[in-house]
Amino acid sequence: MVHMSLRAYLICRSQALHALRDLAVAKAKLKEIRVLFNNCRHRVTDDAEERQRIFEKIMVLLIHVDDIEGADPWCKNYNLHPKETRLQATNEVDWSCGRQ
Repeated sequence: MVHMSLRAYLICRSQALHALRDLAVAKAKLKEIRVLFNNCRHRVTDDAEERQRIFEKIMVLLIHVDDIEGADPWCKNYNLHPKETRLQATNEVDWSCGRQ
């Protein structure tokens, strides 16, 4: 009985750590996209294809992060800050798109 309980606990922790790792990878990708966006902001305002490409990268990242299931409180707490950062990044792209 103790063995089964311990195994269930370890499986739960393993899933939580896997989700946290996925969130960390997504956060790193978001930083890469932000650097790309900031480095080519002048091109983004002039080139619709470049703007669309960056916007699609952000949307794929948003879908991926929303797809990560975080039933564990660790994942829920970790997921709060990246949501604010992603919202800020999409607002920057929207602002740039509306600027034309």
